[in-house]
Amino acid sequence: MAHSNASSPSSADQPSQAPQPVVIRQGGNGFALIISALIVAAAGVYAVNRLTQEKQQKAPMSVTPEQVQQGIEKLKGIAERTPLRPN
Repeated sequence: MAHSNASSPSSADQPSQAPQPVVIRQGGNGFALIISALIVAAAGVYAVNRLTQEKQQKAPMSVTPEQVQQGIEKLKGIAERTPLRPN
């Protein structure tokens, strides 16, 4: 009896197996979701703080003209009392 190769295909006859695709499992315990929510919340707090600081810095000082005049008079008085020193 002759041995035939018809029942078992040779390696040349088999189609090459393509590499399996990488499968990314989704789901889990939600830890990453909690961390990302904390990051987004922190970014929101940071943005609000920056905006309020900018508004406070841009706010004009409430100085009346009388206060400016008093300050000028004080400076004049200090300048008159200060002796001049030659270099």
